[in-house]
Amino acid sequence: MTPTHHTYSRPVVYDDVLRMGKNRIKVTPSNEERGQIAKFLNVLAITELRAEFDLAAGGPDKVVVNGRLAAEIQQTCVVTLAPVRERIDSSFRRVYLRDDPEAKDKADSDAEGDALEWDPLADETTDWAEHGIIDLGKIVTEVVALEMAPYPRADGAELADAGGNAGQDDEDVTDHPFAALAQLQKGDAPKGG
Repeated sequence: MTPTHHTYSRPVVYDDVLRMGKNRIKVTPSNEERGQIAKFLNVLAITELRAEFDLAAGGPDKVVVNGRLAAEIQQTCVVTLAPVRERIDSSFRRVYLRDDPEAKDKADSDAEGDALEWDPLADETTDWAEHGIIDLGKIVTEVVALEMAPYPRADGAELADAGGNAGQDDEDVTDHPFAALAQLQKGDAPKGG
């Protein structure tokens, strides 16, 4: 069973970033931590993982996180069940706001009326700095999860169609349930009927 919360954590104090103005942090999880992330994401292994974060104050109550992540993961092919290696190289951006219950309530009530205006292709994700913490480990885990192939396939792996006719031309197949209908559409009389 996959855990319901991330297991890798690299906390940064929100107010420290606001006070410093800018901060660059490099994160390279250990073998054990990569194993925990792999288990959480239900992949065979994460053989390489590193991220670089640029954190900056974006105003009096806003922290902007820009970053780049590089990883190599190993998943199971959905066709052959063979291991499949995948490289991930991704940049990302997050914006964090102060964890303020009143502001959250207001944002939630505003969002209810603006639900149709949400842009899923927007370049930045806004989140709350829960308990005054920005968790870089959570960001790393999320980026890997979002960037990895959802249905990895080994080179040359092909799925058979529902009738088990992999590699056959649709025109040549006469043993499927709609073969008679296909023949009628072509103007031929159905066989065996």
